Amino acid sequence: MRKLHSLLALAFLLTCCNLMAQKDIQLTPKQLAGPPSDFQTGEMAAVDPSRTAIRSHSVMLPIQLMQGKDGSWRWRGEVAIEDPSVRVVILSGGDSWQLSLKAPFAKQASPASQLLSEFKQADLGMANETYPCDYYAFEEMQTGHWGLSLQSLAPIQTQGYLLISSEGPYRLFSYKATNQQLVGNEISFVSYGFDNRETAQIPSADRGMVQDAYMRLTSPDGEISTLPMFDDGLHGDDLAGDGIFGGSFYAQEVGDYTAQVFASGETPEGLPFLRSAEHLVPVIAPEPVVAEPVEPKPLADPDDTTFYTPGEQGYTDYPRFAG
Repeated sequence: MRKLHSLLALAFLLTCCNLMAQKDIQLTPKQLAGPPSDFQTGEMAAVDPSRTAIRSHSVMLPIQLMQGKDGSWRWRGEVAIEDPSVRVVILSGGDSWQLSLKAPFAKQASPASQLLSEFKQADLGMANETYPCDYYAFEEMQTGHWGLSLQSLAPIQTQGYLLISSEGPYRLFSYKATNQQLVGNEISFVSYGFDNRETAQIPSADRGMVQDAYMRLTSPDGEISTLPMFDDGLHGDDLAGDGIFGGSFYAQEVGDYTAQVFASGETPEGLPFLRSAEHLVPVIAPEPVVAEPVEPKPLADPDDTTFYTPGEQGYTDYPRFAG
């Protein structure tokens, strides 16, 4: 479970790096000190959460292989493809999972090897946090709903992730709308679909692109829950029916939460739309926690100045403190 949590955190970091790499995003440096006038004018106010949004062109699906009656292990799912150029990354912890795809309206699936334009085994990650993966590139995918299946005869790992990205212009704009990430607080998110060809720093929502959205929440203890998101004007989502979805959860414990937002719908051309965004949410206690004081251990004889080396009878290993 810890490895899966790390993979989600990795996806969050990679998405952020992709965001900062976009030429149309201007990051403004902010000082944390200044004259009193800055406080009065609000120049040191908290950053607008929408300016830290993730612009996702991919969907990351959790995978759980299940054993069938024939003894093999399988996972089946369906994904929406709206652009012919597609990239698929399988994160299986280095295990060998076989990928098959079923085209829209096809009667049976085909091995990925018959459809791909490139395949390679690589490491996905940053710095020392890397994970082995299988990378597939497809250049002439038919648009529509594709069936996907993963199979392994004797898997070492039965859990992992499937990352599917598209080169199309449509993206998911998703951000955490809450600044105070404290135990007991409500943590809110806002998400909507947009056209990436728009040049505005905060793009406008496409009213009909996202028609359904939900969150998959992983708590610090590994518990997973599914929470709905709403376009009703009552969950931080502006107006009802405007294509902007809002949702939230209450932080119950200290630690790292991961909120995966999944959004599905239809592009302006009538093609299926599916995206996800991964939000890493570290939660802290609302106030400092003071541990119980430790009683000092007195010397048996204050006047005894005899020193013992480790291993000798009479040696006591007192706590050491580093300054």
